[in-house]
Order: sequence, then C-alpha cells, then structure tokens
Amino acid sequence: MILTYTNRKGVQHYLRAVKTKAGGDRFYFSSKAEGPFLDRIPEGYEIHESPNGRVSVRRKRKSLITDEELKTVEDGLKRFTSLQPYQYRTDHDRNAITAFLLDADLGQIASKIRPDLAEDHEYLSELAATLGTCTAMMRFCLLDREKRTFQTERFCFMGGIDDWIPIGQEGPLLFLVGQFVKHLGKESFYELD
Repeated sequence: MILTYTNRKGVQHYLRAVKTKAGGDRFYFSSKAEGPFLDRIPEGYEIHESPNGRVSVRRKRKSLITDEELKTVEDGLKRFTSLQPYQYRTDHDRNAITAFLLDADLGQIASKIRPDLAEDHEYLSELAATLGTCTAMMRFCLLDREKRTFQTERFCFMGGIDDWIPIGQEGPLLFLVGQFVKHLGKESFYELD
C-alpha cells in the first residue's frame, strides 16, 4: 500500500526515495502520482507540514519546546492580538516557537467579491487553509533549558538585513508573549528592537 499524506490545502502527496551521490537514500514527498512509491516512513524519520502546506520528511528530533510552552504562545495570540485565528499559525522546531501571519487580508479581498463574506470567519478560515500563504514574523527562542528563559526575535524586512533580530530582554515565555505578540499585524511591530 502506498503511503500518502494530504496537506491542509487538500493536496495529496506520495512518499518517494532517490539515491544520493554518496549512495544513501533521500526521502521526500511529491504531489505527482508517478512511482515508485514507499509504503511507510523509514525508521527515525517523521512527516512535517510547514505552515504554508509544504510536506517533507525529516529526521525525528527531540524538541526542547514543551506542549505547555507552545500553548502559551497560541493562547497569547488569541488573547493579546486582534487577529482572527485564520490570520496566524504557529510552528516550532528544536528550540523555538514561531508565529506566522497570513500574507493577504482575506477579509478585505472577500468583501470586494461579496461583502457578506468579509465577516464569515468559517469561510475565511477555509480560504486561508487552502489558498493562504504566510510569513514568519516573530519567534521565541529558548535560551536556558533549566530556567526556561526565552529571547523574542522579530523578522527584519530591511533590504540589507532580512534576518531575525532580537527584541527586548530575555525572560519567561509568558511575560514575553504578553509584551510582544500584541504588535503582530500592526505598524508598531516594525518599531520593535
């Protein structure tokens, strides 16, 4: 049986492998239904879907981020921003939690097509899931595993920089979330340093 994975955009992906120049295997997902395919994830690997719906196979890695810390950021986005849930996503890697914002204002676009859709959050959520792309805007990087202190960073979009820059002082995640996520989606975000 072929292993398939359907991403949030509704696109079905098929697990494949190719030989590398060194003779090893490189595993990947393809949306093309052309074989040969694999029927299972290789030992030590996992499926990962990015906030933009890109599906990949990566080595399993132990995350230093706890479920509680991830929930702290997600709860902060709901509580401290005026953003609708379809307008943001979160992802985490080994030692950071990243907040992504939807690239387009789907409410504004929908209102131009049909004014009644601008407030239909269920429809906008479906639209964001299938068509929306997002950009990494802010992240919380774990600095001290024992004290559980984090450093907040925002992405800098200045032509010569285009990289993460630290903002504020390091501290407990709950404090940093309360202090900084309120700037997401606002002009004040670009003044943080």
